[in-house]
Order: sequence, then structure tokens, then C-alpha cells
Amino acid sequence: MKRSGPSTPSPRADDADRGAVPGSTLAIGDVARRSGLAPSAIRYYEAAGLLDAPPRVGGKRRYPAGVLDQLGVVEAARQAGFRIAEIRELMAGVRAGARASEQWKTLARRKLPEVEAALRQTQAVRDLLVASLDCACGADQECVLFSPAQAAVLCADSLSSS
Repeated sequence: MKRSGPSTPSPRADDADRGAVPGSTLAIGDVARRSGLAPSAIRYYEAAGLLDAPPRVGGKRRYPAGVLDQLGVVEAARQAGFRIAEIRELMAGVRAGARASEQWKTLARRKLPEVEAALRQTQAVRDLLVASLDCACGADQECVLFSPAQAAVLCADSLSSS
């Protein structure tokens, strides 16, 4: 959902750094330009419950300048691998008055085992691929990866000529 162009502002950047006037509101195009996100991504985040629906003036969304910081947190959470439901939980907790750092830590503690399992799976895939490079397919050696019948399928000359 990221556009090419300016990077997402740091969640710590303040509004003055981005040219926002305190108390002013921003059109969705301004938010998109300043955040580096497509307007459709901002609307999606709103529909998904990651952002509060902004007031409308003349039928157009008018976001408070603080939405840029909220989007920075959302993007950091996405980069950390959090799913939309997890980010929604993070942002809902913050809106309910919970400290963002505590919300983040709670989610991170839950996420780490999932990430560690994915890393183990990725390592297993890598190990299989590396081992397959040492396969002596077609030689008189027994294949360490496949049964003789599977190796016959993989190493059959008829398959390589198709």
C-alpha cells in the first residue's frame, strides 16, 4: 500500500516537522503526500478500524494533523509483521487510554513465537534446497532426499526431454 516517493514519517516526528499547523485539518491528499501512503490505503485503514473516521467538511474527509503520527505507528506495526487485526487491537488500546508502549510489548510477546516458527520453517526450506544441490541425480548413489521411486520420477530422462 506504500507509494513510491517520500518515506513514511517516523512515528516520533512532530507536526511542525511536516508543516502541519496545530489545530488544522488535512485533506486526504495532504495526508497521503505527507505519509507516503496512497489515499486508498488511508481509506482502507479507516475502514479496517485502524484510524478513527475523520469529520467531513463539504463531504470530504478532514483529518487532524495527529493522523500522521498514527499512520507512522500503523506502518511500523506492518513492518514488524503485525496483521491488520493485531494493529486494530494496538490502536484500539491506545484510543482507550492504554500506553502505546505497553500495547506494543503485549503484541510483540504474542508475535515473537510466530516469527520464530516462521524462521525455523524458512531454515528448513533453505536446508532442503541446499541439500538438493548436492543430489547425485542419475548417479548410482542413493538419493538422500527422495525414495528410489521419487528419485526415479525426478531423474527420469523422459521428463527432462519434455
